Amino acid sequence: MNLQDLKYFHELVTQKSFTRTAERFNVSQPTITAAIKRLEAQFGSHLLIRDQSHKKIIITKAGMQLEQHAQAVIKEMAVAETELKQNAEEDILFGLPPIIGDHFFPPFAGKLLKEDILNHLNVLEFGSNELLKMLLAGKINLALLGLVNIHRSTDVKLNVLAKYPFKVIVSKDHPWARKKVFTSMN
Repeated sequence: MNLQDLKYFHELVTQKSFTRTAERFNVSQPTITAAIKRLEAQFGSHLLIRDQSHKKIIITKAGMQLEQHAQAVIKEMAVAETELKQNAEEDILFGLPPIIGDHFFPPFAGKLLKEDILNHLNVLEFGSNELLKMLLAGKINLALLGLVNIHRSTDVKLNVLAKYPFKVIVSKDHPWARKKVFTSMN
């Protein structure tokens, strides 16, 4: 199977237009048609129906099923490409929110230096939510995050290092000042 064929197919499902798909990849429409025919032959299923009278494309049930897999394959290949490029550079893209970097990271730095890891860290400072998005997109290798709600995901490995009480400090005139206990903000 050709990964490029899957990319063409994914874009065609998204755009629902052979013309826009061909323009997106700077190729001819027959190139897109040939890619779809190869996929249909490989999977033994019609993936889409061209409704010439209404000038639209209908994605078949098999096409929708392949689209789900195509999205996963394309995403995984992008992550693999990013990781392999990073391995070649021997840099570890490490996300670190500023407050965690200032207060919680220094005790680990000495051990990382001793293990010859610190010199390979390329530290990116962003907020925890942004770093989590970067992790899920494969743009960074690892991060120390401060999260109020921990969302378990199969896309990342999560280790809780510590839990700290969370305090809300407001002026005495703020409506929250009268609250005794806050419930989870899920």
